[in-house]
Amino acid sequence: MIHWTRQIKEVLRAQEAVESRESAGPLEEIEFWRNRCTDLSEISKQLCKQGVRHIESILVLSKSSYVSPFQRLSKQIQVGVFCRHLDGIATGKGPPWASQRSGVASFFEGPRSAQDGPGGGLSAPPLLFWAPVARLMGLGRRLQDGSEQAQSNLRFLSILKEPFRELSTFRPKDIPEKLPYLISLVRIVWVNSPYYNSRERITALFRKMSNKIIQMCCKDISLDRLFEGYIVSSRQTLHSCIACMSSWKECYLYAAHMHNKHSGKGWVLDQTSIFAQVDAFVQRCKDLLEVCDGQQHFARWEDGKQTPPPSFFGQRGPQMARSLLEIEETFQKNLNGLRNVKGGILDVKNTCWHEDFNHFRAGIKDLEVMTQNLISSAFETVKDVERGVEIQDIFHHLSTREAIKRTFDKKTVDIYMLFNRELSLVNKELSKKHPFLPPHMCHYSGLAHWMRGLRRRIDKPLKRQVSSPPGYSRGCLLHNWNSGPPEKPSTCGASPSPLCRALQRIPRP
Repeated sequence: MIHWTRQIKEVLRAQEAVESRESAGPLEEIEFWRNRCTDLSEISKQLCKQGVRHIESILVLSKSSYVSPFQRLSKQIQVGVFCRHLDGIATGKGPPWASQRSGVASFFEGPRSAQDGPGGGLSAPPLLFWAPVARLMGLGRRLQDGSEQAQSNLRFLSILKEPFRELSTFRPKDIPEKLPYLISLVRIVWVNSPYYNSRERITALFRKMSNKIIQMCCKDISLDRLFEGYIVSSRQTLHSCIACMSSWKECYLYAAHMHNKHSGKGWVLDQTSIFAQVDAFVQRCKDLLEVCDGQQHFARWEDGKQTPPPSFFGQRGPQMARSLLEIEETFQKNLNGLRNVKGGILDVKNTCWHEDFNHFRAGIKDLEVMTQNLISSAFETVKDVERGVEIQDIFHHLSTREAIKRTFDKKTVDIYMLFNRELSLVNKELSKKHPFLPPHMCHYSGLAHWMRGLRRRIDKPLKRQVSSPPGYSRGCLLHNWNSGPPEKPSTCGASPSPLCRALQRIPRP
């Protein structure tokens, strides 16, 4: 009996329980109302079984304290059926047995006519009898309304079943085209349903719709691939999820605008509640994009493969290579700590993520400082433009990080100054009236050979710039070489001499 009482209370409190499930989706909402209709009907049938009645009668005779709560709950469920019979009698639409002269129907009918003598019909019951019956009927009607509400809600919410089942098969990039249709269906429920039209219920339904979209995006994100170095594909998936969430919010705002414009019933829903988890999920995706950037910058991962380690020249080359490997090992430790976050990385309610990700960010800042020191040490060995460009190529992928970009830009200016110094030396050579020529060469052929050597002296670093990866350094230096800023000294002075013009006419090798 105690177990039965507890079960009945759980069924009657099921509505509060389902509303507290913030992660549920629209399909779970439909299933809840279907189960509620089934549960109330089945419990009512079971309470009428002979075995239940027999146990109840035994506990009544033994004056058990557990039987009273059970009887109250039983009446709450069964009285709805009883009151429907009473209403049918009053309106003349009762069940078949209501027309017979026996049972409850004959009791409530009273005397049929003055010819009815003793036993021909019962007199109307006293007023004191009707008071508890009226209270019972009121309670029954309320429970009857609850049953009708469950059936009505199920009927209206059923129009969402197939569209959301179809949505379950979509990928994030395909979801936005389906959203306007789903929003229109929810609006149909809101406008036409007699019970499911409150602000709280529609807000909760849109919130469940947000949960469903988040679930589909989580299903498409592979954390294992992300942490195993598949950077390119993981970035595409994360950007697709962010775009899907943005489209969902835009479609909702557009529907709200059109509703307010053409409907007399205002769109008075709690937008903050609907999109709270959506905004949190978008931020979680952006955090994972930072993880992808870190793997590319500090661990040389591309799409499941690591790029070959760079080679440093000079006597200090092995030392710089060891420093770079140390940076990679430190990053891998921080990444492993983030991967082992408790409670699920994609769970927006997981509070452990924020603490662990802040720790990861702090580790990234330390790695940025270490990388800046390594770049500065590498450039200390640079004596010409070619070596400087090689160092730039090694650290070029880090130039997108704001902290490292400042150091990278500063070293780019240093390379430009080396190139500018080389131009100044060539200009100085060209300004000589009597250049040094080898004794075995004729005057004019030796002069042409000398000018060609100067041109090759400039072409060598310039070609190295052209062959370098696209980036700030190449664009900056080519712009200064081709157009020439005002502060750059001219290679041939203010007025070009015949030697300068001849130098320009010589074709590049």
